Amino acid sequence: MRTGTFSNDTNLRITIAGIFCALFTLACIPQANAQSARLNFNSLLPGSQFLAPATFRLSAYAVAASGNTIQKVEFFNRNTLMGQATLSTMADVYTLNVPGQGVGSYSITARSTDNTGAIKTTGSVAVTVREGKAYGTPGTLTPVPLYTMSAPYGYIEYLPKGYNENDTVKKWPLIISLHGRGGVPGINTVTGQVKIDQLDQVGGGPITNIFMDGLNIPAVVLTPQSGASPKEWDDVDGFIDYALSQYNVDPDRVYLTGHSFGTNDGVLKYAGGGSNSNPNARRLAAIFPTNGGRFNATKAQGERMANVPMWITTSWGDNNGGSIGAINAINYAAGVTPYDDTTNPPSVLRDLLFSFSTLGKVIVDRRGNAVNFTTATQAEADSASVPKFVPQSGERIDGQRTVSYVNDSWVWNAGTQRDPSSTIMLTLLDKDAHTIWDTVMSEGDLLTWVFLQTRAPAARSIFSAARFNTAAAVVNQAYADTLAPKVTAPRGAGFTGDVNGPAWLTVAPDGTLSGTPGLSDLGINTWDITVNTTDENNSPITESAELIIFVETPGYNDWWQKQNGYSELNIPAIQFGPAGDDDGDGLSNYLEYVAGSDPLLSGSTFNISIAPVTGNPSQMEITYGPLIKGQTYTVKSTDSLTSGTWTTEDTFTPPSARTTRVVAVSNAFTPARFYTVVIQKP
Repeated sequence: MRTGTFSNDTNLRITIAGIFCALFTLACIPQANAQSARLNFNSLLPGSQFLAPATFRLSAYAVAASGNTIQKVEFFNRNTLMGQATLSTMADVYTLNVPGQGVGSYSITARSTDNTGAIKTTGSVAVTVREGKAYGTPGTLTPVPLYTMSAPYGYIEYLPKGYNENDTVKKWPLIISLHGRGGVPGINTVTGQVKIDQLDQVGGGPITNIFMDGLNIPAVVLTPQSGASPKEWDDVDGFIDYALSQYNVDPDRVYLTGHSFGTNDGVLKYAGGGSNSNPNARRLAAIFPTNGGRFNATKAQGERMANVPMWITTSWGDNNGGSIGAINAINYAAGVTPYDDTTNPPSVLRDLLFSFSTLGKVIVDRRGNAVNFTTATQAEADSASVPKFVPQSGERIDGQRTVSYVNDSWVWNAGTQRDPSSTIMLTLLDKDAHTIWDTVMSEGDLLTWVFLQTRAPAARSIFSAARFNTAAAVVNQAYADTLAPKVTAPRGAGFTGDVNGPAWLTVAPDGTLSGTPGLSDLGINTWDITVNTTDENNSPITESAELIIFVETPGYNDWWQKQNGYSELNIPAIQFGPAGDDDGDGLSNYLEYVAGSDPLLSGSTFNISIAPVTGNPSQMEITYGPLIKGQTYTVKSTDSLTSGTWTTEDTFTPPSARTTRVVAVSNAFTPARFYTVVIQKP
């Protein structure tokens, strides 16, 4: 970041920073020829845009040389005096509020005068003030370093494609994403002020998926930067108020997510806050945070959280907090007393850890091989004294699992499968990683569920719901489904699709869906679907509902991160595209992506070898690897490359990662035989 003192004179040092209030911030940035200047609190780059009407809250840090004193600090817009600053309660910091700034361009400088009459002027910074509310353009990410009571340290803004702040009909969903501990700003050691120029560090989750993966999210997504400790997430409620006032969003579709620290001290703390009669959770349509292992839930917080649909994801053995906090939050929300709650009598309902203990866990060795699998007996599960399965080092669960709370009991499913009647879900990942949020936030099942949630479901006459989804679509693969089961129209119905939705989908009059999505359609796609039918009196009825389809490419997240690169995560970009060979190892970037090796690291390859079986010349051994859990590997052979006919010798889908697999092929003693290994991603 831009820090340091610029000076070519021993008589005076002056630092200026502009803070743009009434919801905006501004700073003067020193040019190379500035006599003395320093980038400081709420600093912005030249060319920043702000919204009218604007109040400039300007701040300068000025220190005279020994024996001299600062007499005054003034701010100028070009040659026009904006006003004289006053000394604040902080030493050597001078501030000035300039309200009512209208649309136009500004060139701001600061000028100091000491007791000898010496004048020093900083370089200028050019900014503009314009009409409107939103800052960026649709489909883009925009840093917004505003100075507001609700967002004092700025935020990153994403506006969805098609966003129009003046549309009186279309109201967009709002996602607020709270960053982890790594995004907490530092403190300027000279002025004691919070550093504001760190917005590039607050990403993660939806913002990262939008930026690196090109993921479509049909919502306004805002990622505020927290304050410095201990006031990191004190005003989530105020930021929601601010967002609702500034953006064309639906107050009944406000979604809150976060990761790590943003979950523990942000999402879960806020959703469990308020009062019993007026809980914060009622402001939200859903929460879907990750890594909430350190959240120390109370019974009162859980009862308030029960007012909002929730889907929490964590790793069972998270190496930075575990999963117990998230599990207990889910327990309390479901009305179940967790095992470690000593303030309340044991619940008659079985808690989530008891339920999981009946499912079982697996202990692995250092190489990741299962060495012991444990389940609790029914008697143990029913006993109040049974030891709970708190994750220890080296433990894994037997697979990724999602649990739903339905009819006073827990229902477990594999992967991200959930019970559709549940509004309380927890997904446990079968690993101990902490940094899972970017992968989790690209899960089609999760994102689709999020956008189906609303605080105030409207009554429906024809459609089963105001929002509905069908099967996921896959990039470059033909899609087929039907809307007919989604409506009640005994006299027949005619369907039409929204012309403003993604163009790849065709809606036939009978509700049949068809089309082929492309790479630019990755993520959540939405259309307004209209149906025309008649009622029992043969009178015409027309009703619309929103169709939500998630378009996915299996494994796209890792691949597109590699292709685009991401400097903040030290991920370099692939230079030569899928068909290229960046690391020069003879394997294309795309092949390495499918095989699970690193396209940018020479020596990270997928290997295949062929050798006769010792003592049996009619057999050949095909050895290949490494293998990725869940991918399907098929060994095929042919006696003629021109025939186009391949015979399958072996098909294998490993339940866990492994280094190699050996396949023995019989009747291999021929003049010429060719072998191939086909890899299919799930």
